[in-house]
Amino acid sequence: MQEAYVLISMLFEETLRTDAYTITKIAEAGSSRIYCRLHSGGSTYIGVHGNNVCENQAFLSITRHFVSQGIRVPRVIAVADDMSTYILSDLGDESLLDFIHKNAGNREAVVYMYKQVLLDLVNIQVDAGRDFDFEQCLSRKVFDSRQVYWDLLYFKYYFLKIIDIPFDEQQLDDEFLRFSTYIGETEEPYFMYRDFQSRNIMIKDGLPHYIDYQGGMRGPLQYDVASLLFQSRVDMDESTRGELLDFYIQHIQSKVPVGRDEFVKKYYAIVLARTLQTLGAYGFRGLIQKRSVFVQSIPLAIKVLRQILPTIKKQHDFNYLFAILEKIIDINTVELLMPPSLKISVNSFSYKRGLPVDTTGNGGGFVFDCRAIENPGKIEEYKRLTGRDQAVVDYLESQPETDDFFKHIIAMVMGSVNRYKERGFTDLMVSFGCTGGRHRSVYFAERTAKYLSEQAGVVVDLKHCEKESW
Repeated sequence: MQEAYVLISMLFEETLRTDAYTITKIAEAGSSRIYCRLHSGGSTYIGVHGNNVCENQAFLSITRHFVSQGIRVPRVIAVADDMSTYILSDLGDESLLDFIHKNAGNREAVVYMYKQVLLDLVNIQVDAGRDFDFEQCLSRKVFDSRQVYWDLLYFKYYFLKIIDIPFDEQQLDDEFLRFSTYIGETEEPYFMYRDFQSRNIMIKDGLPHYIDYQGGMRGPLQYDVASLLFQSRVDMDESTRGELLDFYIQHIQSKVPVGRDEFVKKYYAIVLARTLQTLGAYGFRGLIQKRSVFVQSIPLAIKVLRQILPTIKKQHDFNYLFAILEKIIDINTVELLMPPSLKISVNSFSYKRGLPVDTTGNGGGFVFDCRAIENPGKIEEYKRLTGRDQAVVDYLESQPETDDFFKHIIAMVMGSVNRYKERGFTDLMVSFGCTGGRHRSVYFAERTAKYLSEQAGVVVDLKHCEKESW
């Protein structure tokens, strides 16, 4: 990662002829590319590094074409000779998803912004698509039956098999072939964005701008509308979804001849295909790579399945596939997919008896030495008490170093807790030692356990190793 920042810095300095700038990291999403924001002279830029040169070339080619067509996308400031690194204009931090959350109580504002996005989508698909050289696309030039079939296999191997729902391989494959043939039977001459969803739409100066279209190809009009209106992370009601679909169809009909009934029938089939592809992606990123944000999104995608299945079952006869999907939307399956809790073992112990034994087999964890804090056990009235008794608690909390020590403990432990949850780890050990394992270590173990038990997604197991001797 450090090498990526060096390459971005070198390109930036060479292009803008300045070394007066700062760099801040931009959090990764589902991509392996490295992003950062460069601040210089009151302006900001986005630096990008990615080792997939073909992907970079596709993004840059589509960007230049979109700019020529008046589509609001980032401007290309500089590109390294090896195409691994490039600098873009900055579209800010507010995505359409952020806009939706910020305006949760203002339906009018949200619908208005969606309609602006849909008007832009019509131009992207038809006008920009008309003159685009699809040979510039990344891997596939067209979204055909083979691409649909690949997406369905992605769902099968990275989701269906992992959650261990039994199915007949041959029957399901036959359904996949029929389903993919229906969706990809005609090659349509429109630009298909491929990942047209709210995180890839940035709101700047009150207008939508567009990013992450490097996977674009020639494909059906319905796909990008389905991606936008049935995004699992946006809880859109059916009335709003229907209003926006009608708005889109009205405006696409002004550009190309579209029959509403057949359009809607294929639209719902593509909604299903897109949802299954999304589940495959969430399965790979979440259940295999252990990235909790994707695991947490799985129940949202299953909710979309639950919404659309009654409609699509009336329109199509992919009955074996539908039977499998009915099993997926079972509530018990959803519960199984919720991210596992992180178990935190909190212990107090005596250094005279040795450190607690890790029973998980993972090893490691935190061990905090409480002996720098004044020992209540040296005071006669506290000797027979423990760190759970209020008199000892009051004594320890009267010392200013107690709160300082605790704040440092929590800062260190919570850094690991958050990272462990992100990575899908299941166990963390936090131990506190003092001379007798009775006062200071017990106090800090109790206080820490209480704090941690209030955090989402964790289970705390508190143990005082010297309790029997009390």
